[in-house]
Amino acid sequence: MWAFLATLWTVFHGFILTVCALIFLLTVAGIFAGGTTWTKYVALAFDFFWNVMTGGQIGVTISSRAGMAEMKGKRWGKVLSCSLSRLEPDHCKKAIHADIDRAKAVIAALAPYDDRITGGRG
Repeated sequence: MWAFLATLWTVFHGFILTVCALIFLLTVAGIFAGGTTWTKYVALAFDFFWNVMTGGQIGVTISSRAGMAEMKGKRWGKVLSCSLSRLEPDHCKKAIHADIDRAKAVIAALAPYDDRITGGRG
């Protein structure tokens, strides 16, 4: 029984990793091929997913997390931030601003529903 469950887990784990890798490759290919809105959203979702899977906060990209870590003096943040800045100058700072802008847009979209949910209490 345990051998069967272990085999099932291995197959499932391999399937999930394969699907993630395929989505990642399609997203990267789409971005370099001109990048549609869908492609950018999938890339962002993939970024959010891996940030959360590695202990980061929901709604924050890995780049923003690296930029914040760099500002806090953490070595890994500085290394990743410097590496990403070679691809795009000030990449992590731009990512922090983009995450803030996305959060503000979500709050603006949800704010009209706040009174409806709380009944004006809040």
